[in-house]
Amino acid sequence: MQARVRELVDGHDYDLCDDHVWLTVTPAGFDYPEHGWKLHISTRAATFDALVEKLVPALVAERCAFKLARSVAVLEELNDGHSHPASVGKAFTVYPRPSQVRALGLSLAQLLRGHEGPPVVSDRRVDPDAPVYYRYGPMRGGPLSLDAHGRFGMWVAGPDGDRFDALAGLRYRRPSWAQDPFADDTPTGPMVLGPMVLAGQYRVDSGIREAAPGNVYRATDLRDGTAVVVKQARPFVGERVQAPGRDRRLLMRNERRVLRVLDGVEGVPRFVDHFAQGGDEFLATEDRGGRSLDEAVRADGPLALPEVLELGHRLATVLRAVHDRGVVMRDLTPANVVLDGMAVSLVDFGIAAYDGFHLAGHTPGYAPARQVRDEPPRELDDLHSLAMTLAFAATGYDPVDDAEVARVRVLQTLPRLGAPVEWGVLADLLSEDEDCVRAAFDRLADGAVPRPPLTAMPAPPDVTPDRLTEIIGNVRADLLSMVDDVLRPDYHASSEHDLNLHGGVAGVGLELLRHLDIDGVRERVTELIGFIDRVARRIPVSSGLFTGRTGIAVFFAEAAAQGFAVPAFRALTDGWRERGPDVTDGVAGIGLGHLRLHRVTGDPAHAVVAAECARLVATTADPESMVPPAKRLPGVDGSAGSAHGLAGMVDLLLAHADHTGDAADHAVAACRTHVLVARTRSLINAAPAADPLAGSWCQGLAGIARTLYRAADVLGDDSLVPPAVEALEAAAELAPRMATLSLCCGVAGVGNALIGAGRTEAAHDLLTTMVLRGGGTEAHPVFVAPSPNTRSVSWAGGLAGILGFLRRLADEKSPDPVP
Repeated sequence: MQARVRELVDGHDYDLCDDHVWLTVTPAGFDYPEHGWKLHISTRAATFDALVEKLVPALVAERCAFKLARSVAVLEELNDGHSHPASVGKAFTVYPRPSQVRALGLSLAQLLRGHEGPPVVSDRRVDPDAPVYYRYGPMRGGPLSLDAHGRFGMWVAGPDGDRFDALAGLRYRRPSWAQDPFADDTPTGPMVLGPMVLAGQYRVDSGIREAAPGNVYRATDLRDGTAVVVKQARPFVGERVQAPGRDRRLLMRNERRVLRVLDGVEGVPRFVDHFAQGGDEFLATEDRGGRSLDEAVRADGPLALPEVLELGHRLATVLRAVHDRGVVMRDLTPANVVLDGMAVSLVDFGIAAYDGFHLAGHTPGYAPARQVRDEPPRELDDLHSLAMTLAFAATGYDPVDDAEVARVRVLQTLPRLGAPVEWGVLADLLSEDEDCVRAAFDRLADGAVPRPPLTAMPAPPDVTPDRLTEIIGNVRADLLSMVDDVLRPDYHASSEHDLNLHGGVAGVGLELLRHLDIDGVRERVTELIGFIDRVARRIPVSSGLFTGRTGIAVFFAEAAAQGFAVPAFRALTDGWRERGPDVTDGVAGIGLGHLRLHRVTGDPAHAVVAAECARLVATTADPESMVPPAKRLPGVDGSAGSAHGLAGMVDLLLAHADHTGDAADHAVAACRTHVLVARTRSLINAAPAADPLAGSWCQGLAGIARTLYRAADVLGDDSLVPPAVEALEAAAELAPRMATLSLCCGVAGVGNALIGAGRTEAAHDLLTTMVLRGGGTEAHPVFVAPSPNTRSVSWAGGLAGILGFLRRLADEKSPDPVP
């Protein structure tokens, strides 16, 4: 693709730059605005080459900057609906000048009329007959911050100071200050006024799930008032060049076929209707009410083993009836089990097998290895998935994305749950003996008395000191290999997120400074310093500790103290005082960073900046949650936490008071600490029913506990220890069910807090949990899947942060990985 595009722009004074996803094509002298209207062009992967031949010359003629998927394989991944949901259909992104937007959009729509592609759900459509879309968004990055779920948003500012989260989502949005350039052309898009009625008879009452392949709604059949569930399938999503026509609509047609076969089976929704509207297809089925097992466990926690066995009995009864009709479901997962009181239903038969026909597909972790390989379907496949689903109900976390490893990890986990007689049938469902599996299924379906397993159980992980050393070496080797991928010449860093402490290479470098005795580490650190210096010269970088220049300056200063040559680097940019009080992006983090810079360099100017930051934080009101109540996760209040809330502000006040020794500074820190204690009490009380994120470092109790322990030490106030202990114990209870194993939002962050409190045995137990939840082997676990960007290497969500936890677990006196 790169060679052909280069041919098409040759002689027109364009620069080409590619990364792991995009080929960016920029006319000489073009200056990307920070944000504005941009166009997206969609296409099926099979017609991508034809689109390139038609579209690139048109864009060159208009002197437009644009980017496109670097290959057909990349476009197939963008269009699969899961890997990058908000990027489905974005084969091309065009960056017109403001004066070009309307005319260019209309001319491209005329040029591409009749060309097919999946819908771009984040955008509105210029013309219903052309795959040309538009939205308002960033064009060269922007300030990053986290939402209630620990996800980054990208904020842009309008002329009156209004802020707009411009990161693409699954619906169209625009900022208040931006006038729609195509308003007079009545563009099509997902915006609907009043109740949406599908096919003239299904009134949508609420949403169940929003997804790129298609949404799922609860609706009322206006003909008779029946409650139904309506599932949408958007065209060309999931289609591949080698299988034209096999997109989400084909899965829906297969589900219709299977539901008709299963008509009358108790525990399977009744088929109601299948219709097309606006290019999409819809499937209406009987509404079984309630919520999914996945939702129930994530909201309420794992089930007790007797409840798991009762659930297993009901599911096995339904599954036996499904098999009796000749159907293999092939997608039995917690998300596809609906609970309504005592009733249990199975939903989503899109990849089910019947009468010799099935569609390839599986849910990672829940499907057996033979299904992943797309071998002919067997009823035993469903029995494996049943066991993995029941294991989720008992533990609260998903299995490893490796079918054979997942099976072993579940068998290793079961003895941690209770007596063998209670989990024996789950073990036998995962036996390698097919007769044993069938017998276990029959016992479960018949409601037979539980008994100990017949299956040989693998030994549980034993993380001895020698094994911990081995794990550290292997994780570090993986990290260095991933760093090499980032440092390769064709890697194109596109935003400050690639550079910073939180998600970028500065956080990686800071951790690698603790491993300079290992071959190859010093060379990688040198290369990371050069990488940051080069990229920071061409993209804007804010002042924050975790998101910007202050964190990079800390890395550079500590590297210089270790003998590395580092460039001159300015830690602050204009307007840093107005960035808010938080640690991640605001003045609390800037202050903490400058106190650290003062300790490392001895430069008194850094202490002056820290004092100014402490003054600003001390005079700022206590933060309150900016997340609407309806969108808050249970028990999670980021405004009290370390990354974006009061705990982070208190961290700075404590550090400043400890630095100055001034009684007035101690009094200010003590006052805010006691406010934090009061807020912590309510979070501790809410913890038993909280989302697991409530235990994290960034937005939860692990970070707060760390602050309270620090406060007890700095202020000499032993009354702060009990709430710190309670907060940390609550976090440790939540940790095994956290969505990630990472330092910022996951299990490693709780483990690190336990080490800081002297609870190394509990931290070791969490490491065992991490091994059980990871892929690979016990000596070489895979805690983070490799990614083509800095996410997998990062401090926050990747191996650098996890390595810091492991390092500190092996040596409690080594530096805390949290800056």
